[in-house]
Amino acid sequence: MNMNLIRGQTRYQTKAEVIRTLWCISVLAVGIAFPASAFCQTATWAGGTANWFTSPSPSDWYCAPGPTPCGPPNGASGWTARIGTVAGGSGDVTLNGGGSLTTVDNLVLGAGATATLWIQPGAVSGTNSLKVNDTLVVGQTSSATLYVLSNNDRHNTVSTGAVIIGNQSGSNGSLGVEGLSERLIDSADMVVGNQGIGTLYISGGAIVTNDNAYVGSGATGQGSVLVTNPGSEWGSTGNLNIGVTGKGNLTVADQGLVVAGGIIHIGANGTVTADGGTLKGNIINGGTLDVSSASGITGKYTQSSTGILSFDAEGLSDYGSLAVSGSPGPGTITFDSGSSIDVDFIDGYTPQIGDVFDLITTTGGITDGGVIGHGVGTTGNNISFSINLVGGDDLDITITDIPEPGTWVLLVTALFAIAVFAGHRKRVVLPDLAI
Repeated sequence: MNMNLIRGQTRYQTKAEVIRTLWCISVLAVGIAFPASAFCQTATWAGGTANWFTSPSPSDWYCAPGPTPCGPPNGASGWTARIGTVAGGSGDVTLNGGGSLTTVDNLVLGAGATATLWIQPGAVSGTNSLKVNDTLVVGQTSSATLYVLSNNDRHNTVSTGAVIIGNQSGSNGSLGVEGLSERLIDSADMVVGNQGIGTLYISGGAIVTNDNAYVGSGATGQGSVLVTNPGSEWGSTGNLNIGVTGKGNLTVADQGLVVAGGIIHIGANGTVTADGGTLKGNIINGGTLDVSSASGITGKYTQSSTGILSFDAEGLSDYGSLAVSGSPGPGTITFDSGSSIDVDFIDGYTPQIGDVFDLITTTGGITDGGVIGHGVGTTGNNISFSINLVGGDDLDITITDIPEPGTWVLLVTALFAIAVFAGHRKRVVLPDLAI
């Protein structure tokens, strides 16, 4: 019998693994420590702030019944490690690879109390410090943070099955992968904000890979992802879904890279901010793509009738722009009827009539099915512009009308005067004409 732990998972489990996983997850769900057995061993942290292996007290990890002190969970099949529980209290734990590999089947952080886990490299650069066979949960029911860090020239790799950040309603999970060549390899799906709040940070040249990814997965889920700095990369071999069901935000900045082998789907509740980064994959935008500085798409971009492509402009030579090239896809853009191009003129900048902004370049051409333009000035007034296709491959806008601030002032003043005059007329007292 084959069963997936979460949707889209491509690693199939054996019948024995399924039974063991469901038993362990049921233990986690109800928060009860069942007796350890040959197929399910649950170790709960109760040591406060200490090291996973070298904590000062042998009772920092305990197993049921009793609870009974037990050694740090590692290696034996069936281990589920829990940090931050009602029974064990909050935990702040450091795991240092030290040249060896720590292996558990499931790792759950924040199941009733706050949890922080620091994964640091050992003495050997490239050490695989932690392996989670089935599921890594950061924020099961409460707050939790997981850091995967580098140390000077030493780096490590964390490999997992499925990853869930912010699992249940009320949870708040954060996963940070920071530093050159730091890697988190997820052999299944990545969920950022399932029913709770989830945050994923990838910075300093770190790399995270997974199958499918969901940012804002459940109806109450809120997910945020930041990929920033040269060399930083988030790669999905399958689809990347942002705000399709819950609320999802993705920011790719400062030469960061986001890659999807399938579709990058920006849902109605999704916002992607491109601030000097690159999106690689075929994009379907039914939400918002906000371009705040020069950014790129490698692939094909399609914008549905509900989609918004937004650009920020701080000056005639300082504004967001988008370069679309091929592989995968032909490097094309298609605007469906009713979709929007918005330009926000920010930081006190007001353009002049006739100003031209080169917003989009492509290698494969632009198909305009009826896109609508909308400009907003810093004072909230609407700024009109024409949308121009240049040679069928590029797109620019030309400012055609800017409401004069003086006109608005005169209009408001006149309306105020009329209202005051009308008020005075209502308060006129007629003379007594009785004789």
